[in-house]
Parts: sequence; structure tokens; C-alpha cells
Amino acid sequence: MVGGSVVDFLVYSGSRSNMDIAFRVVTEHWHLYAGIDQQAHDALQRERLSMYMRVVDLYDYNFAFDPTNQAAIILIKRALNGEVEPNPANDGTTMRVTRAAYK
Repeated sequence: MVGGSVVDFLVYSGSRSNMDIAFRVVTEHWHLYAGIDQQAHDALQRERLSMYMRVVDLYDYNFAFDPTNQAAIILIKRALNGEVEPNPANDGTTMRVTRAAYK
């Protein structure tokens, strides 16, 4: 990928007038509660990728423990329609989610 970046999956637009969409799954362990170096790396990666494609972050606590997978499908549909999830690290709503909360 551009600049050595790795994304979780891509949606190709199939058109020169529309940008491809790069989806990144952002987990609390590896990203939201990571050290400042990792958070800076994530922000820089997003900035660089944004020059070539639309970048959408999917936050794991919104879908990870949904046994039906419907939450992930809804998030992706919303992203394809242009809706953006706010970054919980930036808006102060980061939370730890346990499996017990979804049983």
C-alpha cells in the first residue's frame, strides 16, 4: 500500500471521479489505549492515506461482541454513505468494553 501503510480492507470505487475507501479497524488495545508513539503513527498514516483515498476508521467496541455481525454491516453501510464515526480518543469518549457487557 502507499507509503508502506496497511489497511484492513479496501472498497474500490471503480471510477476516477470517486475515491477508493480504506477501512481501518481501530482497537482499544492496539490503538486507542496505546502509547503516544502509536497514536502519532496512526494519525500520520491516516494523513498520508487521505491523499490517495478516503479513510474510514471502525472502532472495535461498536461491533466486536455482536454475535450477529449486524453492527459491523451497519457501520460499513453508514461509512459508504459518507457518515463518519467520531474518534473517541479525540472527543474524550474512549471507553474500555468487556465481553461481559455483551452477554
